[in-house]
Amino acid sequence: MKKGLATLLVWLGAFSLLALVALQVYWVHNTYLLKEQSFADHIQKALHQTIDELENWDAVKRQSENLIMTSDSVQTAQWADDFGSWIEVDIFPSVEERIDTALVDSLLQKNIWKEGVKTPFYYAIVREDGMVFWKNQDMESEESHSYQAKLFPNDPVSKTFFLRLIFPETSKYLIGSMWKMLIISGLLLTGLMWLFFYSFLTIHRQRKLSELKSDFINNMTHELKTPIATISLACEVLQDKDVQKSENSRERYIKMITEENTRLGMLVENVLRTSLFEQGQMKMKVQVISLHEVVQSVLRSFDLQVKNRRAVVIEDYLAKNDQLEGDVLHITNLVFNLFDNALKYSLEMPEIQITTKEEEGFVVLEVADNGIGISKENQKRIFEKLYRVPTGNIHNVKGYGLGLSYVMGVVLKHKGQIQVESELKKGTKFIVKLPRKYEAVN
Repeated sequence: MKKGLATLLVWLGAFSLLALVALQVYWVHNTYLLKEQSFADHIQKALHQTIDELENWDAVKRQSENLIMTSDSVQTAQWADDFGSWIEVDIFPSVEERIDTALVDSLLQKNIWKEGVKTPFYYAIVREDGMVFWKNQDMESEESHSYQAKLFPNDPVSKTFFLRLIFPETSKYLIGSMWKMLIISGLLLTGLMWLFFYSFLTIHRQRKLSELKSDFINNMTHELKTPIATISLACEVLQDKDVQKSENSRERYIKMITEENTRLGMLVENVLRTSLFEQGQMKMKVQVISLHEVVQSVLRSFDLQVKNRRAVVIEDYLAKNDQLEGDVLHITNLVFNLFDNALKYSLEMPEIQITTKEEEGFVVLEVADNGIGISKENQKRIFEKLYRVPTGNIHNVKGYGLGLSYVMGVVLKHKGQIQVESELKKGTKFIVKLPRKYEAVN
């Protein structure tokens, strides 16, 4: 996938996800507002129902009291100077005298539960000037979710009192009534976000893999071109009659062909070994081997390169017992790759130190160099297949990013451990711990 197209898809996906999140939040917010309005409608209905029932109950009570007082009121009227004042005092008593708090409590509980509202509430009776006449319990604070209605609204001459309701846990109650919707919305959003990030990471990895494969093909092509060109040139020279007559020239070109052919074989073998490791098809031929002998055989194969580079190799065999169980071929290749990297990435006059140690149950191999070093960022990726550490202005370093990946595969196959210690422009040290006893990896 092209970089531009991948970037466009990521931005479109991010925009779509943000739009969905915004719509989801808007939808949940609107639902909450609708729930809040519905809650207010239910409370107002319960409140007015309570007021109506209180007024009806008060009317019935006063009517029964007036029937009892009718006979006495006729006799009392002749001593009254003002009949109208008698009506105000006896027919319309004060609101304070007409309020039965126990009845108010009972009616509120009944009507609020009838409306399906099941959350704690406080109530109070307050005068028009805000003075609290009575309250069912102490209220530390009154939230915005408070509702009130006038008591005895049809009385023409009574003082104005209000019945006020306060719901301290309204928000909690409303959110609680939406829990199913919130859980479903949260799961959907979480799923979409996970899917987006997974897709983003997949696209990113695929693009990186594509770049690595391109680099690998370019490097591999370059690696193959050199020995093929050398072999072709040597074959052409050998066809010359003068060269055929010279035994020394003929042997020199034949040796050149043999070396380049061996190099080609190693290139192909490295690729095949890495592929087999990845597919889990590499079979291990386990035997008891001497790590010191393996190291010395690898150093002998590098003898010519070491001389050409004027390198200094320091061997420090501290392990008294270097015996371990493993595949001699793969462990030899492991040492070969580590030494090859140490030589390849060192500057002029390379100095390479090879050390063996013992730890409980392990034989330890350390390969240290004074080369260009590896940054902290790149140290995390050097064991990835096809990954090559950037070498800056050093253009003569050849490779195709399979060596350390193969080394990691060998270590894992033997259930060992590998560490890297490096500092830029000071050198690198690889520490490999191989168990003495081999256990097959499933």
